[in-house]
Amino acid sequence: MKNVYMVSLCRQGVLGGWIIADEAGLTYRTGKTTVDRRFRNLNMPYRDMAGYEKGRWILSLHMKNGETFPFLVFAGKRLIEHLHRCGVPRLDKHASEA
Repeated sequence: MKNVYMVSLCRQGVLGGWIIADEAGLTYRTGKTTVDRRFRNLNMPYRDMAGYEKGRWILSLHMKNGETFPFLVFAGKRLIEHLHRCGVPRLDKHASEA
């Protein structure tokens, strides 16, 4: 089952797009042709995620290779619930809060 979330990747500006979540991972997509090709279709498998941090407005996905992808997420609670179901841990100081 796929879920779609409206997001903006915060990387050299705010890049509007969406995340498609399925059983294998998250894929961020944007139609902006002026950004690096890698970020137009960014695949983030759950097995490669170290965890996430939730700020007031930003949800940061931390990868095991050290990269971090900060997203401004609309309907962030639903995406966080999805990450929990897929076993991605919360890393910030309020990890006991959902």
